[in-house]
Amino acid sequence: MSSRALPIAVLVFSMVFFWAWVWFAVAGGGGLTDPAEILTQGAQATADADSFHLSLTVDGRVTDADSGEPVSLDGMTVAGDLDLADDAAHLTFALPMLMGMSGEVIVIGQDMYLLTPMVDEWLHLTGEPEDGEEPSGEPPTDEEIAAKVDELLATEGVSAAKLADQPCGEDTCYHLQLSISAEALAAHDGEVPDMTDMGELGGLVPNPEFTGPVVVDLLFQQDGLWLRQVSVASEGDAGEATMTLDLSEFNTSFDISPPPADQTIEAEDFPFLQ
Repeated sequence: MSSRALPIAVLVFSMVFFWAWVWFAVAGGGGLTDPAEILTQGAQATADADSFHLSLTVDGRVTDADSGEPVSLDGMTVAGDLDLADDAAHLTFALPMLMGMSGEVIVIGQDMYLLTPMVDEWLHLTGEPEDGEEPSGEPPTDEEIAAKVDELLATEGVSAAKLADQPCGEDTCYHLQLSISAEALAAHDGEVPDMTDMGELGGLVPNPEFTGPVVVDLLFQQDGLWLRQVSVASEGDAGEATMTLDLSEFNTSFDISPPPADQTIEAEDFPFLQ
């Protein structure tokens, strides 16, 4: 390469690199800074997901309201796949505080199959919609989610802050932190507006019945803005607990099928349920 061509090549390379960096910074993620915008768009993106894998862990202790005895929550786990488009799920669970109960659950529409160490066959239960009405199964609209986020952030004693971005698996996530004061919980009788309200997903994010304060950390994947993790820490007169919910494998096609018929027993035929 001639001495005259070398500076031109360096200039062209520098310009290409610069514009590629600008494009990545703007279009490739990391460009949102407003907590309300991240929370709103993240909730909307997650509500639109057809499926995901979840992993829930809970640790801590609470005081039994009747006996006054402490109850350990350590080791409580739920994990598995949810197919919201087909109204199906396959989960494993462990509930040590309930006499070490553990097992598997398969849900397909109104049919639920339960397998525990107490029974060597799957128990089949069928749920009927109340008043004969079929659930709509429709996720909330973007406008409804935005209104819920506005309602949450307008609640006195609730604040939101964007912390430094952090890794989430092989991706990078926005990190939001919500703080809910004891006064806010008391004023709303422990029912501060649901921060996600995402249909089936909303039911996976429990609302701890503690006196507060409560700190909620949320990770939203920058590429896609899906909710990747919810961590809740709470303490008060009832005890203290931490909960971590991880979501992954969004829009994956899961194979969720009922167990073999010869390994299934109707719940009404099970002696202890009669």
